[in-house]
Amino acid sequence: MIKDIEPPETETETEPSNPEPRALNPEHNQPLTITSLDQLQALVDAPIECVFAIDDTIVRLPCRRMTQDLSEQVRQIRIEAQPPFDPKRGANGDYDYSNPAYRLRHETNLKTARAVIVYAGCPLIAAKKPGLVDKQQIYQFIRGILSEMILELIAQRIENGGLGIVSEAERANFTSAAGLDQS
Repeated sequence: MIKDIEPPETETETEPSNPEPRALNPEHNQPLTITSLDQLQALVDAPIECVFAIDDTIVRLPCRRMTQDLSEQVRQIRIEAQPPFDPKRGANGDYDYSNPAYRLRHETNLKTARAVIVYAGCPLIAAKKPGLVDKQQIYQFIRGILSEMILELIAQRIENGGLGIVSEAERANFTSAAGLDQS
């Protein structure tokens, strides 16, 4: 039997007046017309849940969406490692993406970026060791607490933030039967 674990109350709980993001479900989610920037910001600032299963237990972990500043910091970490240029490769030389030192630095940078995402986007995890600002300290802390798979799931949820473009065809499915395939 799958158990549903509710997260503890945190500072990131939404106020009842803030619209809460919902899954794209025609029964529960009609399009919301935004009438002010504050209304849109409230949706963006609302907490998100990272929901995953561990064995037969469903876990709901409260998280935050990435900010633009965090996105830029993560992008910079990801591109810090550059492959060496080898003038002997090809007619005019080329970058050596198979260089073992580059590949190791690149992989470490990807893991560091993921750790920064998880630390910044998951208050429960950051609360275990608050106040870290150095990316290497964050990486060392995060890599020692959870498995690669769980860290990846959390980071992906924080990074995509539950955002997506809804196509005209999908909108038709939510607002009328016209978009349903009758075959």
